[in-house]
Amino acid sequence: MPASVFLTAKFKVHNPSKRKQAALDTALEQYTYAYQYLLDWCRENLDTLEEKGQSNGRYRETLVRGQLPKRAGVAAFQLHSSVYACLLVDVAGVITGYLSLKRDNPETGFPTCRDSNPDGYPNALDEFASSIGDSPEENEKRDRLLKVFKGSVMPVYFGRPDAVPQMRNFPLLWDSQKERFSAVVYIAPKDRLEPLVPEWNLQRMGWASRTGDPEAPRPKLTASSRSALLLNLEMGRWHRGKFLDPSLAGEANVRSAFLSRDETAKCKAYYLHVTFEYAPEAIEPETYMGVDRGLANLIGITVIDKAGKILHQELHSGEELKKYQRHEFLVKKRLQKRGKDLTGRANVWRRDEEICHGLANTIVDVAKRYRSQVVMEYLVGFKERKRDFGALKRSPLQRIEQILDYKLPLASLLPLRTVGAAYTSQRCPKCDYTDGKNRVTQAEFRCQQCRYETHADLNGGHNIALKWLNRPSTKKASTLTAA
Repeated sequence: MPASVFLTAKFKVHNPSKRKQAALDTALEQYTYAYQYLLDWCRENLDTLEEKGQSNGRYRETLVRGQLPKRAGVAAFQLHSSVYACLLVDVAGVITGYLSLKRDNPETGFPTCRDSNPDGYPNALDEFASSIGDSPEENEKRDRLLKVFKGSVMPVYFGRPDAVPQMRNFPLLWDSQKERFSAVVYIAPKDRLEPLVPEWNLQRMGWASRTGDPEAPRPKLTASSRSALLLNLEMGRWHRGKFLDPSLAGEANVRSAFLSRDETAKCKAYYLHVTFEYAPEAIEPETYMGVDRGLANLIGITVIDKAGKILHQELHSGEELKKYQRHEFLVKKRLQKRGKDLTGRANVWRRDEEICHGLANTIVDVAKRYRSQVVMEYLVGFKERKRDFGALKRSPLQRIEQILDYKLPLASLLPLRTVGAAYTSQRCPKCDYTDGKNRVTQAEFRCQQCRYETHADLNGGHNIALKWLNRPSTKKASTLTAA
């Protein structure tokens, strides 16, 4: 059974009318009020949740959700019944995570909800500015400021896509005649909105989980509900090629979604974040790719066959990124001295993301060409020793690993594997002689025993691939095959 990959697309709601904006605002605010109500209830009944929310020593979302108040007990909140059911899932998941963390760390803070007060951010900013100098109060006010900075309303969670007409949370729709995509969101209690009149030739995307058949006919939108809104979605070619076309072709399925409101722009904007599920068939690897990460060269790639012979090698320098980071560091330092606001200077982060995705795409392309199992070293000190690995943490190396976690399965390649990093920079792949003196310089590797020479980063990638190739499970499988 192939492993599923989940990717989320962010679609902007196209030019909603004032009536639709008012309905969306009401739903977002009511969802936030209900979210806060449930958190307060959970705090008051925490002992009950701790006792009845676990099974076999583990806290479980379904058990926690079963203890939360039912819809009939909170009828004051103007939410569609299916949205309230998803709200229970949303809150139960947060509380389950909190209880699990609290067991290991009793100091774990209780979950919070966003503040729906329109003056929340200015007030929190003033409170934080007046608390400088008192550490406990300063930390409390800072947390409050960060909380309201995210916005005044919680995003509405839709956990049940309506690929078949069952009046669930939302269907994603496609009009084949006008090449237009839309979504219907069931957000209001019964008979609270104007009747939804289906327009155009709206066909539901995704397929029913109960059938699991992507080839099954997809029904059209025929509902005339007064609990839903029809939202037109904006998207570009990238959205079409990455998410919508695969869904129409039966290669991806529509899963959950979030409806959010962006309050940072001059005019409020609404977004629907839709998760798509992909289940590509994984290919059997024929070669092994070792990827060595560093600073002078961001990655060094070495591909070997099952006999250990080198098939391909390449380096990708990190000098351009380091120069850019140094430049931005000096610019920020000058601005700070002049008392300038640094808000919005995300240039380095965007540049890091661009480089990370480019390197990840390179790794995937080479792995597809050679049908490789991609292997990286596990940098144990990367996470635990921040002071010693400061320069390494400023580099985007860990982000590459996170991107590969979903890019490799999407390319029908096996998931990323890791091996220990010990001695990969000192070991000779030809004679197995290991000595710190083998690494002559940052870039030069020369074996002190057999005199084998190569680039140090390419040698690291070579040893990483060999470690995976020569692991005990591989040797055992080879022996059984030969027998």
